[in-house]
Amino acid sequence: LPGFPERISGPGGSEYAVKVYGRGHVVAYNDVRHFHDGIDVATYGAPEDDESLLPQSIDIYGNLLNGFADNCIEADGGARNIRVFGNACFNSVGGAYSMQTIYGGPAYFMRNTMVSGVDQAAKLSITPTGVLLINNTFVGEHQNMSSASNVHLINNLFVSHGGQGAARGFGLITYTNYSSSDYNGFYIADSFQNPFNWSSPAEGVAAEYEHNPIARSFGSLREYSAATGQDAHSILFDPADFVSFAMPNHRDMSHMYPVDGYDLRLKRGSSAIDKGKHLPNITDGYSGSAPDIGAYEHGAELPHYGPRN
Repeated sequence: LPGFPERISGPGGSEYAVKVYGRGHVVAYNDVRHFHDGIDVATYGAPEDDESLLPQSIDIYGNLLNGFADNCIEADGGARNIRVFGNACFNSVGGAYSMQTIYGGPAYFMRNTMVSGVDQAAKLSITPTGVLLINNTFVGEHQNMSSASNVHLINNLFVSHGGQGAARGFGLITYTNYSSSDYNGFYIADSFQNPFNWSSPAEGVAAEYEHNPIARSFGSLREYSAATGQDAHSILFDPADFVSFAMPNHRDMSHMYPVDGYDLRLKRGSSAIDKGKHLPNITDGYSGSAPDIGAYEHGAELPHYGPRN
């Protein structure tokens, strides 16, 4: 991409800032910039048979990440109890939070934020299984997520700004009818014929891996919810409800969006306040009648990202 090669590379051309394998790792409160990838679970294919090497019980949180040719954080190749939470990602070209693939899970992506003028936030591909996306705020080219099983999306804000001339909207391709999505907020820019997409096995079939899921596209949130049963409690959202926000310009893919130019907390009166679902140990301590949708509860202080004093 124009302007990116000289701005995204690690010292001496390093590809990854941090890469871990095995279990019991914690990667927290770092400022990571200008690599191909930021913080990764090392991807060696199917996990090792040796239990001591199995990539599990890994926490990645509190990190500030900016300027990547591919992903801010990759959980690719992770197995059990991978937790990616409370991170802030800017300017990721290849997908902010990657999970291709997850071997069984659970893999938790919670209260993360992402702003990019180029690509998607959640990179669900190469058949990940057992992924939970909870209370995230994602501003990206599109939110079309593919080829996943047993995936659950709850309390997220998805802002699709119409990357490369067309708002691709929101959608999931899943091999399991027990994947779910609800209590989310959506903004979809520009005119697009069918911005909501949900592809899954035939009705009454729990899981189907031999054939492609049945593709279903819809012109509105209401039509999509009525036909699929998904996102019955979800809402449409206006990005003007953010405290400080400018819509990324997808026509200038060399532009780096400033970290200090965004405050993705909700203004008073936002439609996303009190519209989430309570999830024990995740939304505890919410104010109002219900948790808010998105990464931040209204009225709360911004969490700390990056190195601490």
